[in-house]
Amino acid sequence: MVAPRYCLGALHVAEYVKEMGVSKPREDFGDRLQLYHLRNELVVSGLWANWAHLREYVKKTMRRLIDKYPQGLKGAEPIIKFKEKAVL
Repeated sequence: MVAPRYCLGALHVAEYVKEMGVSKPREDFGDRLQLYHLRNELVVSGLWANWAHLREYVKKTMRRLIDKYPQGLKGAEPIIKFKEKAVL
C-alpha cells in the first residue's frame, strides 16, 4: 500500500503499473488504491489496539471518497458484462 510500513509501497505500485497497466477508468486508479489501503488500515486497527488511531484516517478518507462519488456505483457503467450463469 502507500504507507511506508507496508512492503507493497509506491515502488511496488509503480512496477505493477509498468507491467500490468491501469484498469479503466484510469482517472480512478488512485481512489481504488485508497480503498485497498483503507481495508488494510481497518484490519490493522481492529487487531491491534495501539493502531486504533488509524480509524480517524480511515473515516477522513472515506468521507473524501463519498464526497467525490456521492452516487457511489449508481449510474456507473459495468466494466465487465456477464453472460448467463453456467449451470453445473
